[in-house]
Amino acid sequence: MVTSLQAAVDPVADLVSRLRLDHAARARGVVVVEGPSDRDVYARAFGIDKRRIFAAAGRVNVLRVARTLTDRPLRGVTCVADRDFDDAASEFSDSEFVVFSDNADMDMMLFACSVLDRVVEAWGTRAKLKKAGGPASLRTRVVRCVAPLSSLRAANVLERWGLAFKDLSVVDLVDRDCLELNVRSVAAKLANASVSRRELEARSAADFPICPATGMPLTSGRDAASATDAALRKLVGNLSHQQVKDGVVARSLRLAVGRGDLSGSGFAERFESALAAAEEAGQQSTAQSTGRANSDEAPR
Repeated sequence: MVTSLQAAVDPVADLVSRLRLDHAARARGVVVVEGPSDRDVYARAFGIDKRRIFAAAGRVNVLRVARTLTDRPLRGVTCVADRDFDDAASEFSDSEFVVFSDNADMDMMLFACSVLDRVVEAWGTRAKLKKAGGPASLRTRVVRCVAPLSSLRAANVLERWGLAFKDLSVVDLVDRDCLELNVRSVAAKLANASVSRRELEARSAADFPICPATGMPLTSGRDAASATDAALRKLVGNLSHQQVKDGVVARSLRLAVGRGDLSGSGFAERFESALAAAEEAGQQSTAQSTGRANSDEAPR
């Protein structure tokens, strides 16, 4: 009975209703993010009380909330979503309350900042990391390594192939000595009824997409973290397959983030500007609501 009732509730409609009723929260400025882990990261990175951050259960739901609030505006709300490889960001280009990540997603923003330095220095070995050129050099090599995946992700959105990237174990497809992706194996694993291995191999060699916000290669944080897992097995560390198979880098990036790690980025500027505007609008809305209530309750 509970299960069927939960299935019947639209999570987006429910969340929007809660936001409309929670005037106190909106007066402080609330943030809608994709999931609980995103909530934890943004709370720590920007020093925000987690009670002001609402998880919408996925990117698709954040975008649905944003569309709902575009049609029926609600003051005091900021929506944050991964940019990904589609054109959703262009849909909301005139909506300041919707903020998209730099690069493809939140994990890639953490990968691009000093959080990665701390993670690889903690899990890697000093001598190997130094020989590889340090965290900055490793970062560049990883992005180059997974560039074919970025090209395929962009093509997948364009062609609607339905490729199962979630089932792809990138760490097992990267050479841990030279940090090169086995493109042939990637294509073989991703091929389906819509596209052949040969076509995927050809499309993987196409120019990789560029993030319009940063001018850098548009890269999945999951892909980058998994390639770094492979590097930590031999190139810059001595971790076992057992230690990296479940994504030690992705997990560590989210746990290691702290206040100010995203400061100075384009995302931080857009997010803090949107949040400040939401706080101001939320306070004005609450003041107006209180004024109307007092007027209604005044003796005649």
